[in-house]
Amino acid sequence: MSDVASISGEWRALSSLRLGEGGKVRVIDGGRFMTQRMSMLGIRPGIEVRVVHGPGKRGAVLQVDGARIALGRGVVERIRVEKSPCADVSAYAQGGRS
Repeated sequence: MSDVASISGEWRALSSLRLGEGGKVRVIDGGRFMTQRMSMLGIRPGIEVRVVHGPGKRGAVLQVDGARIALGRGVVERIRVEKSPCADVSAYAQGGRS
């Protein structure tokens, strides 16, 4: 088993994060167009993202470097993240913002 395969076990689909949780983008598992589009939106490997709405059947709204970006369900399922160890979920559950 390669090092990449053993590390990727800790990565999960962005769609699996709950409201208020965040993580560091590790892989964008899409074609050239999708990868380029995500890069133009500021979503690249190594960038921290946080779920501020959803995820649900229609997708999720993410906070990326102070901007909020809405992505469809198919896109959030193709972005792999490493979950951040500490997320302030309580502020989002009460309708607050960070």
